[in-house]
Amino acid sequence: MKKPAIKLKARGFFLADGRMLVTPSFDSVKEKPHFRLPGGQIEFGERSEVTLAREMREEFAADVEVLELLDVVQNVFYYEGRQRHEVVFIHRGRFVDEAFLRRSELPNIEPGSNEVSKWLPVADVLNGRVPLFPLASYERWVNLEAGPE
Repeated sequence: MKKPAIKLKARGFFLADGRMLVTPSFDSVKEKPHFRLPGGQIEFGERSEVTLAREMREEFAADVEVLELLDVVQNVFYYEGRQRHEVVFIHRGRFVDEAFLRRSELPNIEPGSNEVSKWLPVADVLNGRVPLFPLASYERWVNLEAGPE
């Protein structure tokens, strides 16, 4: 059996018009939906801000400006019945093409993916209606200038 490993992730905090970009996920063991910030796994030798920009190009064909590192969060959790451990670099980001801000959904264009990220009201995240992972202090960041809105 493969030894469990700590995964390094880069995720983006994108705001527009009181909405936050999130990606849906589902744990079939817990039978619970949840959301996560868009982004992905850091590759060896790659800095987290480079990872976020690469992931956004791969997933949405979108160029983004990675503005600042907001937080680094250690997340130990169970998903699909197995314990997971990740360290997540959360960056504030901005889409270069403002057309991405006007879309309600962003389908993932990677082959084999059926994920569709959504712009959801920030209030739904802050009041707990939308379970968002990793857990972080999102309320601290909602007033940040995230570019044109």
